[in-house]
Amino acid sequence: MSQEQSYNRYANPNYVEKLTKLYSWYKGEIPNPFKIAIIPTNRCNLKCFFCPNSVARSSGRFKIEKELKKEEWMKVVEEGLKMDVREWRFLGGGEPLLRYDTVIDMIKRIKSTPNTDCEIITNGTLFKKEDIDDLIKLRFDRIIFSIHGSKQTHHNFLTGSENSFQEVTKNLLTFKKIKKKRKTDKPAIQINTVLTNKNYKDAVHMIKYAKKVGCDELALHPMRLYEEIKKQAQFLKMNEEENKITSELLEKVKRSAEKNKLKLDIAMLESENLVLDGSGWEEPRFKQSFLRMRCFEPWYGMLIDPEGFVTHCVPHGMGNNKLNVKKMSIKNIWLSRYFQAIRKKILNDITMKCCLKCGLLDMSEELRTDFDLFVKVKSD
Repeated sequence: MSQEQSYNRYANPNYVEKLTKLYSWYKGEIPNPFKIAIIPTNRCNLKCFFCPNSVARSSGRFKIEKELKKEEWMKVVEEGLKMDVREWRFLGGGEPLLRYDTVIDMIKRIKSTPNTDCEIITNGTLFKKEDIDDLIKLRFDRIIFSIHGSKQTHHNFLTGSENSFQEVTKNLLTFKKIKKKRKTDKPAIQINTVLTNKNYKDAVHMIKYAKKVGCDELALHPMRLYEEIKKQAQFLKMNEEENKITSELLEKVKRSAEKNKLKLDIAMLESENLVLDGSGWEEPRFKQSFLRMRCFEPWYGMLIDPEGFVTHCVPHGMGNNKLNVKKMSIKNIWLSRYFQAIRKKILNDITMKCCLKCGLLDMSEELRTDFDLFVKVKSD
């Protein structure tokens, strides 16, 4: 395999475009952003114990009247598309589809534009059948469903719901049926499962469930005990013996995934110093070099929170109170002093608080490896 084939192994022109944008920075240029991640709302229709926003949500911290209006979100989309933003991510600070019409219309506008890649993370309970059909016809790229067990007793308990498992399973089977009818592989379906002491033994059975509902990839994640939720979620933390059993079960999970031809992502469980409880860790420090940075996020993307505030990375979770899309253009935010300062900190290998709760370490490492190859090919 040549170097170029290696970094282009996904056969995804947008991924190569991401590397090209980073290469522009490497040469001293300032390209437009490649990715915009959006949190439409921090509100949710479920009550997951381990959700980092659960305490804030139950205390009434998130107000619907403060969220951006639909026309304001559509303006963000239009501006981003004019700047050739390729990658769009709808994230789950809450449940994105509580802003149902807004999000569906944003997705339809984005996917009406060539060369865009669009993804949503959702609990999957709120889809309407007619929109499932529309998303499939649009060749929507990827849907990540949060499902925490192959049995309704596990999932419903962990999500604080009586019927969330039934609803998400019904919608997954609808996607599977219509995709088969239309003879398409899109949207790709991924399931994210957070492991706790209530469901860790179910990891093996998740393979069969994922296969049954038409899933392409299963990702197993550790539960992270963020400071604000420690009191309410501590009882779900696995003990040493349960961690050991989980490590042993993972070998069986790997074999089952291979047998069922299902892609399996357990990188977060295997991350250095993570140890399964996910309470936070330090990543090894890298040399002060653009090629060896711990993170490239502020060089290719931004996050916009429900109120329109903007920040430099997804794990940060909420925007900077001086940067808002209501008052500033995406272009001006991208070139702002805030973003310049963040980039300088990362170049100087300064660890920020949000870095310690990052869930993107595996993707960062992969991107770093591929970018290194990309630079070598360009330099030849």
